Amino acid sequence: GSFSLDSLDLTGISTATLAIGWQFAPQFGYTFELRLDAPNGKKLGEAILKGSGSSAPKAGIQAASLTIPIQPVIDGKRHNLYLVSKPNDPGEPNQVALRTITFVAK
Repeated sequence: GSFSLDSLDLTGISTATLAIGWQFAPQFGYTFELRLDAPNGKKLGEAILKGSGSSAPKAGIQAASLTIPIQPVIDGKRHNLYLVSKPNDPGEPNQVALRTITFVAK
């Protein structure tokens, strides 16, 4: 899936940190991409949340932090930034939730 953060000036932004949570650990994991102006737009960066590898994952609220290095956007314009997530295997039985996204300047 994906969602957008609209009308952002990304000048000087070097990374985004995602706080991810779940109740059942992902078995195969997820890939998170940041894309410019469309879900299939220019990929600015990605991070991979590794899976547990277990078909009987540990239950209970858990969390992880992922840092995505972002390619510079230097045109000085405002852009829509899309966060696109996809399971690393179509058979992924568990979901994750984005809790926060924090942008970090150089």
